[in-house]
Amino acid sequence: MNPKELAQLLGVSGSSVRRWCAEYHDYLSPTASPSHGKTRVLTAFDLRVLHYISVARDAGQPKEAIIEHLEAMRADDWRDLPQTPPEWNLSGETVSVAVAASKAYDVATIAVLQRDLQFAQQALQEARQRVDQLQSTLDTVQGEKSTSEAHIHDLQLQLTAARGEVDTLRARLDSYRLAYSFGREHPVNIGVIILVTAVAVAALVIVLLLAVRLAG
Repeated sequence: MNPKELAQLLGVSGSSVRRWCAEYHDYLSPTASPSHGKTRVLTAFDLRVLHYISVARDAGQPKEAIIEHLEAMRADDWRDLPQTPPEWNLSGETVSVAVAASKAYDVATIAVLQRDLQFAQQALQEARQRVDQLQSTLDTVQGEKSTSEAHIHDLQLQLTAARGEVDTLRARLDSYRLAYSFGREHPVNIGVIILVTAVAVAALVIVLLLAVRLAG
């Protein structure tokens, strides 16, 4: 895909996409920032990164925060990098009304989930460090004759509690990831969910009206 096509999907100018390719080139493929005279080509991975950048900017995140999040995702093998919207698989260069309408939902949802994921990851890292520190302390005091049994027992209780906190935070982090993907490999567009819900409610109303009419 070229920058013009991606710009239409994101609702921004082509120059914005080209500028992001330059500013965030460390997180993109070589073809996203080619040498002079060569055609710029965006890979499927580039689309995911640039989509995330667009959403983060729409959510008001500064460049420094975006880079920090990109660094964190790259360190984790890009596990938390959002997929591109399902609508992008549609053919044609024009953006449908459904795509434009759903972008606002995507922005709000991804921004919230990215924040929750970041907080959960930070809390999990701190909890793991706490476990390591307690384990190290426990190993040290157990080898000292002067340490009381009560102190060792207290450290063991703290270590058990810290390990429980790690398990809880890990489960919470998994739930955030599942919430983002709705249990699927690709995120489900919230606009689609609302549309399906509205259709279901309308169908239920029609059935009720028919039932009332037949009963009368």
